Amino acid sequence: MTPELLRIEERDFVFEIYRAARQRGEIAREVQYAALDAYNGGWTSLFLTTGIYEAHQRDLDRETLYQARRAERQPAATLLGFELTTILLAYDDKNFVFALWERAASGSFVKAGAGRAFSGTPAEQKDFIVRGSLSNTSVTWTRPRRKPRKRSFATPE
Repeated sequence: MTPELLRIEERDFVFEIYRAARQRGEIAREVQYAALDAYNGGWTSLFLTTGIYEAHQRDLDRETLYQARRAERQPAATLLGFELTTILLAYDDKNFVFALWERAASGSFVKAGAGRAFSGTPAEQKDFIVRGSLSNTSVTWTRPRRKPRKRSFATPE
């Protein structure tokens, strides 16, 4: 907080909050939108007393949700070779299963499993995302370990 910010009008102070939130990016998106809305709508006093705290809490809640989804979805994304973006983290489970289906190789167990999960229940969709398994199709998101082949060293006759 600089001395200049303490001397400006309330409305301009809210605009400075908006600019600071915009610079922070995705992590302060709700604060950014609420500050701009308060600035344009003329409810800067309400924003400074309660609105900023509510918007900040929404940002924290969204980040907590995204962290949980990232932990659940990262193995599937890694196996299929794509990066989890904030857009993919924002998807509900059904739409994320569809995104897996889109990226899976044609004829693969992943594509078949994602197709079944997409038309299944929310619990089946969550199970497919987390475990990669359905009743008829089993897909593991971690690469299986290869069992060593038995080698026979037969002596030539």
